[in-house]
Amino acid sequence: MTFTDWPWRHWRQVRSQAPALRLNDEVLSWRALCERIDALAGGFAAQGVREGDGVLLRAGNQPRTLLAWLALMQCGARVLPVNPQLPQTLLEALVPKLTLRFALTLEGENALRFPD
Repeated sequence: MTFTDWPWRHWRQVRSQAPALRLNDEVLSWRALCERIDALAGGFAAQGVREGDGVLLRAGNQPRTLLAWLALMQCGARVLPVNPQLPQTLLEALVPKLTLRFALTLEGENALRFPD
């Protein structure tokens, strides 16, 4: 089997109503999963995320993290997952050394500060 598109899009074509993912108590079909990913990817693209961009994703293990990660991948972004428990001071020391254009924080933590 050869994929020419994202796997979730392939399975939407093949089995659109079949269960794709269980997010806590919610079960998403392949169609619903694609709709969520497409909506998030569209939002990221509208904010300027482009293919090849580095995006820091600071989030815990939860459903919205997975959806954001898949949407960023669909945009062509390079995703750097970061544990939200990483101390802010360490994160601020590391960020300038990385080639990142965006940061997404899903934990309600302090905003990351990028150098000018």
